[in-house]
Amino acid sequence: MLESTNLESLDPFSTFFGRGEQVSKNRLKDVKKAVQEFFEDGSEEILEALVRNYYLLGEGEKLNLFALISTYGFSYNDFQKITNSLLEGEGPALQWQERLRAMRDRLISPRERFFKSFVNITGGLKFLLDLRGDLLRLSRRKEWLDLREIDQDIVSLLDMWFIEGFLYLSEIGLDTPYRQISFIKEHDMVHPMTSVEDMVGRLGKDRLCYALYHILLPDEPVIFIEVALTDGLVGSIKEIMEGSRSTERPDTAIFYSINNTQQGLSGLGLGRLLVARVVEEIRDKYHHIKNFSTLSPIPGLWTRYMEPLLKGERTSFKMKPKMIQGYFPTEGKEAIISHYSAQGGKERDFSMVLREVLSNPKWIEDKVYVEHLGDPLKRIVYFYLTEEKDDKGKPLDPVANFHLENGASLSLEYVRFMGNTYEYGVQGSLSFMVNYIYHLHWQEHIKETLPSLWNKIKSVFPSKRI
Repeated sequence: MLESTNLESLDPFSTFFGRGEQVSKNRLKDVKKAVQEFFEDGSEEILEALVRNYYLLGEGEKLNLFALISTYGFSYNDFQKITNSLLEGEGPALQWQERLRAMRDRLISPRERFFKSFVNITGGLKFLLDLRGDLLRLSRRKEWLDLREIDQDIVSLLDMWFIEGFLYLSEIGLDTPYRQISFIKEHDMVHPMTSVEDMVGRLGKDRLCYALYHILLPDEPVIFIEVALTDGLVGSIKEIMEGSRSTERPDTAIFYSINNTQQGLSGLGLGRLLVARVVEEIRDKYHHIKNFSTLSPIPGLWTRYMEPLLKGERTSFKMKPKMIQGYFPTEGKEAIISHYSAQGGKERDFSMVLREVLSNPKWIEDKVYVEHLGDPLKRIVYFYLTEEKDDKGKPLDPVANFHLENGASLSLEYVRFMGNTYEYGVQGSLSFMVNYIYHLHWQEHIKETLPSLWNKIKSVFPSKRI
C-alpha cells in the first residue's frame, strides 16, 4: 500500500522560490487538496476546478504540485507485493489467468489513473498537454529536478490517444475558417508571420498546408506542415515566399515549415506521422509530383555552435576552434581581414575577426564577405549536421536528427548558403537552409521494415478540407 502523504509538510521547493516568487499559499493549497481528494475517493467532479486553478499557478507553485503528484507512483515494496501475490498463489490455470489480469490492473499506479481521468472532462486533454509542456520546460530549467516518472506516465497515455485512430488530417485552404488560419499564423515558429494576410499568401495555387487534428481538439491542430509545389528543388525560402508561381506542372513538393503547436506532444513521433501521411496525400492528388524535399532551418547554428567556437570556449564538439581556420584558404582569410580592417575593424586574429563580422547580420549585404564566406561556411555547416552528435549518438541538430531518422538523405550539395537571407535567418543560421531529400522508395521502405509505423500512418483519417 502506498505510504500516506502529509499534505501540509510537502513543500520541498519553498527554499528555492522564497525569494522573488512568493507562493500564493491558499491557491496552491486548494489545488493540492483537490489532488489529494481525488486519490482518496477517485471522484472526477473536482477535476474541472483543478484544471481552472492550475492555470493560475506560478512556476514555483507548479513545481510544488508536481512534487505532490510524484509521490503517487509505485515504490519497490508496492511492486514486490503485487508480483508476489501472483507468484505465491496456487491453483488451476484459470485462476492463474485471473490473478494475472488482476495484477495488470493493480500495476496501474494511482498517478496513471489520475492522468487518465482527465480525458473524461471538458478541456482535460488540452490540460494534460499543457501540463506536460510545463513539465518539460521547467525540467530543462531546473536540472536538479527529476520528473521523468511523471512524464513517462503522461507520455504512455498520449502515445495511445494520439496514434491509434484518434487523428485526422485536414487541408487548410483559402476557404478555411478565419480562426483556424489565425491559429496557424500564430504558431508558425519556423517562418513567423506578422498578419493573417501573410498566411493567406501561403495558400492557393501551388501552396498547400496540412494540419493534423485530434478528435477531442477540433479547434487546434496539434501539428501542421506548409508545402510549396515547385519546378525542381528550391534552395531559397525567399523564392518560396516572394517568387513567381507560374509553373504549369510542378514536379517537386517542398516541405518548408513544420510546427508542433503543443509542446506536451514533444517526442511522440507525430512529425514523422504527418510527413508520411502528407506525402501519401500529395502523391494521390498530384500525380505529376515525383520529388519530395524539405527546405529546413538550422536552429541555433550561430548562438549554440559557431559563436562559442569562435570565442574559443571549451566545448564537447568534434569541431575545435583552430579547425575552423583550416576551412578558409589563405587568400580568403586575407581578403576578409583586409576588408574588415578597411571598415575600421580592430581585431587581427582571424577567429575574432570572423566572430565580429558574423555577429552583425548586415554582412549578408556585403559582396566581399559573401564571396569569401560562402564555401568555407558551407563545409563547416555540413560537418555540424553530419558529424556533431549528442550523448546518444544522434545528430546534434534537432532538425537534422528528425529528418535523417525519418529516412531522408543529406548531401553537401543541398546545404544552401543564402537559403534564408531574411534577418532572422541570418541571425539564427548564418543564412543557411538544408534540403533533406525524401526518395520515392521511402514509403515502401517503411511498409517493409516498420509495419507498425505504417499501420499508424494508415490509421490517420483521410484528409478533408476545413
